[in-house]
Amino acid sequence: FHACPGDFRRYTADGLCALGHRAGLEVVCVLPVHSIAQTLGWILWEYAQEKGGRVRRALAWTAAYAATRLSNRTDTALVRNANTFQAVFRRPIRKPLTPASAWRRRAVPVACARVPTMLMPGELRLLHYLAEERYTGEGAIVDAGCFLGGSTLALADGLRRNLRRRGVEEEKLIRSYDRFEIEGWTVGSFFPESARAGESFRPLFDRNIEPYAGLVDVHPGDVRLWPWEGGPVEILFIDLAKHWTVCDWVTWQFFPHLIPGKSVVIQQDYLYHHWVAWIHVTMEFYSEYFEYVCDTGSNSVVFLNTRRIPEEFLREKTVESLTTAEKVELMDRAAARFKGRKAKLLRSAKQHFLEMLEES
Repeated sequence: FHACPGDFRRYTADGLCALGHRAGLEVVCVLPVHSIAQTLGWILWEYAQEKGGRVRRALAWTAAYAATRLSNRTDTALVRNANTFQAVFRRPIRKPLTPASAWRRRAVPVACARVPTMLMPGELRLLHYLAEERYTGEGAIVDAGCFLGGSTLALADGLRRNLRRRGVEEEKLIRSYDRFEIEGWTVGSFFPESARAGESFRPLFDRNIEPYAGLVDVHPGDVRLWPWEGGPVEILFIDLAKHWTVCDWVTWQFFPHLIPGKSVVIQQDYLYHHWVAWIHVTMEFYSEYFEYVCDTGSNSVVFLNTRRIPEEFLREKTVESLTTAEKVELMDRAAARFKGRKAKLLRSAKQHFLEMLEES
């Protein structure tokens, strides 16, 4: 189906989106063409996420996992060709929208389509929505753990649309943090086989975000080398709290600058894996000052700051300062807030963290 025969835009990511919209469809996701196995696995998973149900999700995950084990690489020859995008559409969902759900109906930002990212499509939708529709300009946007720029582009494209709508001049309102060092396990999937662990990928990040460079202030290296001096924080996206010491530092530096009733904290690893229970401990310890908003099914959970955290209550080393018994109580409380797979994941995270503490 080509609504505009002869129009070259029909082959681009923007063109694909336009074709779907003209047909009365919503865009679920736009990505570069991958192997057929990846494409089928991805469609199965998106379908299961859309329809819901534990059994359906389990079957879809199993099928997607099996398919992507067969072929998990993008054809590099295709990636270099602008005419190699794929899109998935759906019939419009006729449900009332709320701030906690409106982002689910958005298309994945086209700006993110050609940048490798570890984020799920729903997370990109969420970040784009927050920057475009919820951001007011009262504080900064913190992009803590930007990797190759997936989160950065989602935030930046949303921010640009926000500023244009309000007639505000662009400036560097996004503060992005990352070590920009290749890790061994990412070689072959996010980086070529010739890449070496420890090498910098900062030049690649810079190329990826180049169209939005005027909106992004980049802070390379260990985030703990950059004490926060940027005033209020309106959107705080955290994807680098891979150890409780880093989690404590981020909490200590940024939480005092949240704006009650307005600032949102997105903990990207909250529902990702059982490695990061210190995030559960942290958010539960400060739960009196936050309200759960929504989550993306896997990975990210969004919290709204509802009250300013008293200076005397905020701890410099929140997780480290707590006894094991206190940590256990907080992790149990966090798990009790969820059901099914999510609750099971949090309980597994608790067990893993306790084992880490015993070994340390």
